[in-house]
Amino acid sequence: MILSVALPTPRTSAEAHSTLDIFNTGECISATGLATSRDLDVWDWQGVVFAPEIAGWDCYCRRINSMIPYPGRFIAFYDGSASHTGNYEERTGVAVSSDLRQWESLSPSRPIFSSPHGSGSLRYLDVQIGDQEALLFYEFARTDGAHDLRLSRLGIEALSFNSQLSALQLSTVSDEP
Repeated sequence: MILSVALPTPRTSAEAHSTLDIFNTGECISATGLATSRDLDVWDWQGVVFAPEIAGWDCYCRRINSMIPYPGRFIAFYDGSASHTGNYEERTGVAVSSDLRQWESLSPSRPIFSSPHGSGSLRYLDVQIGDQEALLFYEFARTDGAHDLRLSRLGIEALSFNSQLSALQLSTVSDEP
């Protein structure tokens, strides 16, 4: 199970969790953890598997939302932001792993998806692969600043990577409702 975790910083106070949303306090770093189970009853914590770097567009948040298998690897789509002030306005990055325990961002310099409207937020991307197409469900910032839930359909050939998996070649997500 992939899950969101709040990593403490030197600023983390004992009261930070009492806000019921520590991710809005600026007193943590938002990362991704992994727990495993053989029976879905007993879980073993594997630890933090994907955490923000010191600098970058995603230096505060790296939260994996969904992943797809790719020959010999897994590709994950993650929410990223540079600060806790972007907690509700994340953009989407992509990462790769061969074992689900160590992830490498393939979008270190900029998000792979963002909205051209409002805050630029495009988050919670969930990819479902069918026989001939990929369905992308996501939240998208509108011109008025509100967020819509959207669905984009892509031909399965649109999900392709170069031989080094250093860049994702993916058709642009439409901003049509």
